Amino acid sequence: MILAFSAGLAGLALVGSQALAYYGQFWFPRIRDNLGQMGTTEH
Repeated sequence: MILAFSAGLAGLALVGSQALAYYGQFWFPRIRDNLGQMGTTEH
């Protein structure tokens, strides 16, 4: 049971990382810009 759970978790992590890599190219620049704006307003 634990083995199946860890295997499912590993598969989920693999799919999640691929989805992050795919969506990241669209979202990361936008998030980085937002974080940059927040950083400039703080300082």
